[in-house]
Amino acid sequence: MTHRSALPIAVVGAGIFGQRHARVLSENPHADLRLIVDPNVEQGRAVADRFGCGHVSTVEEALAQGEIEAFTVAVPDRLHLEAAEPLLAAGKAVLVEKPMAHSLEAAQRMREVADKSGARLMVGQLFRFDGRYLSMRKAVEAGAIGTFLHGAASRLSFARVGQRNRGNSSVLWYLGIHEVDAIQWISGERITEVSAAKVAKHMPTLGVDSEDAIVAIVRFASGAVGQLCFGWSMAEHMPAGLRIGMELVGTAGTVELNTQGSGVTVYATGQTQMPEFIYSAEVDDRLVGSLAAEFGHFVRSVVEGTEFAVPVSDAMANVAVNDAILRSVRSGQWEKVEPVAG
Repeated sequence: MTHRSALPIAVVGAGIFGQRHARVLSENPHADLRLIVDPNVEQGRAVADRFGCGHVSTVEEALAQGEIEAFTVAVPDRLHLEAAEPLLAAGKAVLVEKPMAHSLEAAQRMREVADKSGARLMVGQLFRFDGRYLSMRKAVEAGAIGTFLHGAASRLSFARVGQRNRGNSSVLWYLGIHEVDAIQWISGERITEVSAAKVAKHMPTLGVDSEDAIVAIVRFASGAVGQLCFGWSMAEHMPAGLRIGMELVGTAGTVELNTQGSGVTVYATGQTQMPEFIYSAEVDDRLVGSLAAEFGHFVRSVVEGTEFAVPVSDAMANVAVNDAILRSVRSGQWEKVEPVAG
């Protein structure tokens, strides 16, 4: 392996996710965080000052500096293509937050641009860097459950998450994309057909044009079936901010994940809390966990020229499933998932 100095990198987006990107990269000894890119000058400069780097308003300004080799994109999903396209066209390595894009058409365009320029593209499917999910995949690969028959996956969060999102993204893109990816990756099968429905009662009363939850029945390529449920519908007094579950059942066994909290419960006067430690725990004043592992993998793979853990075709297949679910919500019918090559 050829050793080299730290990778010059920039973060596009200074919101909540962009700040997480910036912190993880600033703590990675193999990354050199150079810029925060955000059109909101006040917000962008504040984040840049916090992490000791520069600020520019546009990706074009960042590219003009010529020194940045890699970028991470943490803007609303409808803006992923707009932000990533000029970076990929310039041949830069890019990590785009999940989902890859807000539509299959946009995701296809992103891949075309990357293929044409030879740029390296990775999509941040976070739970591929979580040992619990990886152990489930390995068990299925080893034949532990036999022939896959049926499965279920769910992700629920607080209503305030949807309220904070202000209708900028569907619960399907913001939360559900994780489980759509995980159930296809762990089972080793792609979803081919979906039937879905939504409920939108609470969000509209909060002034938010969004679903409360979406539930879908899915069919896999082998004929196996499954159920997906995603919602920002949990009451505020629930002790943990995420309630995640997954189960795959086969002819010989079952793999199951239940993540109500992290195993730690704090009982205090008038409240019970379950702190989150898996995604971004803090140890010795540094973030560790799956988020740090994901970004460490991206930086290391760019520096060493090795394969990314998330193939672009897998990320596109997740977008294709979400596209079909949203079509089914509108039509009330079964909808085919558009096949993705690769």
